[in-house]
Amino acid sequence: MDILDGLKKDIEAGIKQGVDAVKSTAAIVREKAEELSEKGKTQYYIYELKNKKQKQSAAVGEKLRQLVKTKKMKISNPDLKKLLSAVDKTDAALAKLEGKGAPAAPVKEPAKKKPAIKKPKMPAKKAATSAVPEKKSN
Repeated sequence: MDILDGLKKDIEAGIKQGVDAVKSTAAIVREKAEELSEKGKTQYYIYELKNKKQKQSAAVGEKLRQLVKTKKMKISNPDLKKLLSAVDKTDAALAKLEGKGAPAAPVKEPAKKKPAIKKPKMPAKKAATSAVPEKKSN
């Protein structure tokens, strides 16, 4: 029985060492997870602040642009003039792509003319085309 008692003690000691090792590893992992969690929170907070700053800068820039556009403020800095011009060009391109057209300047209406009588247009005949494209020989 001494052998079984010795074996039992060895197994219990091995289990205790294993549990202790798992506990110490879990404590290390928990500490590292908390540390990384704090770093992640800090990184997210930095991102949020940068995003907020970007939005505020955009709002200031748009307000400045509106003041210049409505002639309530004059800009003498050539760099700012270039930037404002670039924004205006981008707005025009956006408006064109969105189908809004460029913002129209007020135009004087021409004198009224008699409406011209237009002949109705006849639809053009479609030319017969093959559904399969021809191959070009080299």
